[in-house]
Amino acid sequence: MSPLSKFTLGMLIASVNTLTIAGVTCNENITSTILHSNGNVYFLSDKTCTTSWCQINWGTDDKNKKGLAMLLLAKATSKPVTFNWPNLNACTEANPVYTSPPYMSLD
Repeated sequence: MSPLSKFTLGMLIASVNTLTIAGVTCNENITSTILHSNGNVYFLSDKTCTTSWCQINWGTDDKNKKGLAMLLLAKATSKPVTFNWPNLNACTEANPVYTSPPYMSLD
C-alpha cells in the first residue's frame, strides 16, 4: 500500500471515530419555563427535555432573557422551537439535566 493510501485510510478511520455522535436538530414544543432568581432560564419540552430541566445558558443575562422571550413566544403561540443538540444522536434521546443548546430557532 502506498504512503498516500495509508494516509487516506488513516484519515478515514479517524473521521469515522469522530462521527459517533453527530448531533441533531429537533422541533420541540415547550411545556414549561422557569426564570430563576439566579438569572438562569430552565425549560421542559416534549422530546429531549421531558423530565430533566434543560436551560438557556448563553453567558449573559441579556442573552438568556432573549432565549426566554423566544421560549415564551413559542409556548404562547403553540409553535415548536428547533433546537440544536450536538451531543444527541436522535430526537428521542433525553438530554442530561441542565443541557443548554448552542442555538435555537422559531419558524
